[in-house]
Amino acid sequence: LSVGVAYGVLRLLAPMVAERFAVVVLPPLMVNAYASYLFSILITAGTMIATSLLLGWETPGELLHQERTGWLRASQLRVSQIDPTGHVSRSPAWPVVLGIALVVVGASLSLVIFW
Repeated sequence: LSVGVAYGVLRLLAPMVAERFAVVVLPPLMVNAYASYLFSILITAGTMIATSLLLGWETPGELLHQERTGWLRASQLRVSQIDPTGHVSRSPAWPVVLGIALVVVGASLSLVIFW
């Protein structure tokens, strides 16, 4: 996340540096208002994936910290009772229906109402 924040700050400062000191810090495409969103996602996600590949993922079933009381402790206990083999039972189709509805509503708002 720090790399993504660094890119965002650099992207904001790059036009001022180029104007005042005549030094191009980033290519014009990476400073573009619309393309910078894509680069921000790619740089942040790419760095997170590379770090995970380098350092490794947490093993399933292990927690970094276990709470002693409260709702988080109750949730941790419920999660620890899940089958450790990773077998997931089939759930009803309602999550798929809700996901499709969310995409349709989002696209409708973006392309019809807010356009």
